[in-house]
Amino acid sequence: MSSNDKQTIYEYATGKRDVKTLTNGKITVKQVVMVSHNGDGQFKTINDAITAMPNVTGDSNEYYVIYIPTGVYEEYISIPKYKQNLVLVGGLSTNPTIISGNRSVGGGSTTFSSATLAVFGKKFIAVDITFRNTAGPSKYQAVAVLNGADQSIFNRCTFEGYRNTLYVHSFRQFYVNCHILGTVDFIFGNAAAVIQESYIHARLPLPTQDDVITAQGRTDPSQNTGISIISSFIRANDDLISNMGFTKYIWEDHGRSIRGRFI
Repeated sequence: MSSNDKQTIYEYATGKRDVKTLTNGKITVKQVVMVSHNGDGQFKTINDAITAMPNVTGDSNEYYVIYIPTGVYEEYISIPKYKQNLVLVGGLSTNPTIISGNRSVGGGSTTFSSATLAVFGKKFIAVDITFRNTAGPSKYQAVAVLNGADQSIFNRCTFEGYRNTLYVHSFRQFYVNCHILGTVDFIFGNAAAVIQESYIHARLPLPTQDDVITAQGRTDPSQNTGISIISSFIRANDDLISNMGFTKYIWEDHGRSIRGRFI
């Protein structure tokens, strides 16, 4: 998605264009709405916009787009299976659009329920959004994004957390030009997940912990799941440089470790 594409989406969302169907290749956008805290958009919260979205199931190429201007949105978002073909697009500004939460196992949630964003609707797309869990390294598992959406795409997104930042739960997933930050098992799950041309940042863990990048959770040797990291960078944050070390971890009996070519 180019800046011109985002400008077009913004113009649809704000009523500057009246054309009701936007077609780009094989994707048809039937509706574009905007979320804004100050009332400029059709909705004040992301959850309100998702609730108003028509239910979509089956095999459809008609998309519903939510434009989210620059700012911090303190919401917990769950996108169910019957809300397919949803696109979340961050603001035009160089400043980020941030969706932030702080649930954690240490704070009384389960790993599954700690996610700031949990998505299960097929063909979900997110562009230029930061998903954040601010619980911190002492709060144990604290998920920024739990992804159980088949054929989902995250483009130019950032995932900020510490332990268990990105839960690649199930189905087929693609991440491109993303930043993923964490400490222990911070990319984990049993999806068929491809991470391409992205930056993976190890953060400073607790003194008793090591940085573990992936925890792949395949439970059956016949499953075609795994975490593939392609043409990407793995780096330590400045506070970790003096104690730099990377390991891989097999979570379940038939899990797979990191495989691929690293640059």
